[in-house]
Amino acid sequence: MKKGTAGEAVRFLQQFLNCYIDYYLVIDGQFGSQTEQAVRNFQSDYNYQGKSNPDYLIVDGIVGKETYRAIGNMFCSHGVTSSQNLRDKEGCSN
Repeated sequence: MKKGTAGEAVRFLQQFLNCYIDYYLVIDGQFGSQTEQAVRNFQSDYNYQGKSNPDYLIVDGIVGKETYRAIGNMFCSHGVTSSQNLRDKEGCSN
């Protein structure tokens, strides 16, 4: 996914960024400039957490294979298994 993409996958991404990266994106399913910047910040933060080299993310604002995998890793580590479960997480009222 990248800037210009639209749909449910983008909505889920926006919700994830709001809940786990403490953003306040409008959840509209439109991958615009704010979502792109939030993805860049996620990628940078993920790299900063000391992940090993194979998990290093290119900070480009695009949700490609590696960024998608990193998001999946975050879900697993927080017990998220679905979009409903994500909405039910404490502090995620978006």
